[in-house]
Amino acid sequence: MDVSKGGSWYFGFNMAGDISEELVRGREKLFVDHFMRREKVGLFESNSVSDADIEFYARALQRPGTLRSSFSYYRTLPIVRSDNSVWGQTPLPMPALAIGADWGYGAASEQTLRRVAKDVQGAIIERCGHYPAEERPNELARWIADFLANTPSATHPAQRKVQ
Repeated sequence: MDVSKGGSWYFGFNMAGDISEELVRGREKLFVDHFMRREKVGLFESNSVSDADIEFYARALQRPGTLRSSFSYYRTLPIVRSDNSVWGQTPLPMPALAIGADWGYGAASEQTLRRVAKDVQGAIIERCGHYPAEERPNELARWIADFLANTPSATHPAQRKVQ
């Protein structure tokens, strides 16, 4: 999160408080388009998200409270980091799936999850940037469905005994 140490500038921008919302308000399409189509860590194929998709996200950000909510995700990161240092001392016992994208942050989510979980399955979606749900939704759904289908769970319908 620290730009001086190689972190991305937008973490600080998004954490800056009311000024973030004021600078983006009325420019939501420009904001969304920039992050989707930026050179690094955006989309692998810039045309995989249409202008109509960009407009959809921009309209969503125009709804009351949505910009604040989206920026609040970043504003809580220092708290989350602190919480994770405490909660992460007891590794998650259940299987976990970490999905990355080869043109996004790659295996970073898997590496992060391995610090706090005992049983991690990593997946990389190829030819994909930072937004697998938008860019490769079928592959993302397949990874999730396969993981759930092959993960024993007391609450998974396939694992319940029918009486």
